[in-house]
Amino acid sequence: MDMIRICMRSLVVFMLLVASISNSQASGGNRFFGEASVKIHGGYVLPHDKQMHHLSVDNFLLYQVSLSGQTRGNKAWHHLYNHPYLGFDLLFGGLGYDEVLGRALAFFPHIRTGLLHTSSLSLELKHGLGLAYLTRSYHPVNNEENIAIGSAMNIAVHSSLNLNWQFTPEWRLLAGLSLTHFSNGKIETPNKGLNIPSAHLGIAHHFSKPELLPQSPASEKPQIEWLAIAAGGFTASYPPGSGRSARCSFTTTWNYAVSKKHKLGLGYDFFFSYPEKGEGNGNPFINHGLHFSFQQDYSRMAVVLHNGVYLWDPAGERQYFYYHRAGLRYRAGERLIVNLSLKTHLFQAEFIEWGVGYILW
Repeated sequence: MDMIRICMRSLVVFMLLVASISNSQASGGNRFFGEASVKIHGGYVLPHDKQMHHLSVDNFLLYQVSLSGQTRGNKAWHHLYNHPYLGFDLLFGGLGYDEVLGRALAFFPHIRTGLLHTSSLSLELKHGLGLAYLTRSYHPVNNEENIAIGSAMNIAVHSSLNLNWQFTPEWRLLAGLSLTHFSNGKIETPNKGLNIPSAHLGIAHHFSKPELLPQSPASEKPQIEWLAIAAGGFTASYPPGSGRSARCSFTTTWNYAVSKKHKLGLGYDFFFSYPEKGEGNGNPFINHGLHFSFQQDYSRMAVVLHNGVYLWDPAGERQYFYYHRAGLRYRAGERLIVNLSLKTHLFQAEFIEWGVGYILW
């Protein structure tokens, strides 16, 4: 009941915000948010681990409301991505197993970019990253079946492919496929995470279209880039409640710009880790790795994906020979970088990397 009240209040606040935006547009006000949409998702919990099949009990509905606005073109990257939309989403609903998984409420900013466009039809990609609150998480006595989520607050990652039909100048119908992921980055255990594929239908309303500005000149960027990042974090141990251990990393990557949007690169990783409870002999261990990097730039912000292999594990502590990294990087100055990323072994999170870096070349 508490979750229902939270969702209803959030929906009321959203609708009041939509109404105020609509009134301001009608009176000639100039606001960033020019579009509102509502979607209904039909989804299920995808058991990506053999121990999770008992959590995929039933299909369920998720509800999504969004506010967004089209970028106007006052930055060079707006033109590079054909004037993408930026905005915020509220996603809420059940997870098909109320007694164990509870219900979810997620809030995240998003970016929406066009792939194909005709006079009435368009195909778009939408990506969002934010926070989620889940009403039921693991408890050793009251909810030991929930091996997917170990904390109430989690990271929410959402991606969707949308087909739009503009049937009037102000209204369009939406249909598509989505994937939503909830996880806490292993700050608490258990943390197998929830992967939710879904199909959605919805409707969107344009309050007004922004006046698109002519393209601004783009500053020339070097085609080759060499950077270094130092990061740290911690990981929770198994069994749940048995404490946390520190993790540190040093990363250096050589990037080559294959386009104005994308960079490919190779790099080296140094990992210094304190073992989890019951792991190894209790002494810190060191690993070295080599990674392949993909980077997509949005002005100062970049989305980064790494696929790596461990080169040397002298203590024989690693259970995996590979690792992955997904994250965001923000260029805070001419050469200073702020980093937030998640290091994983496929679907198994290890730790969240908080770090700073420097562009050496």
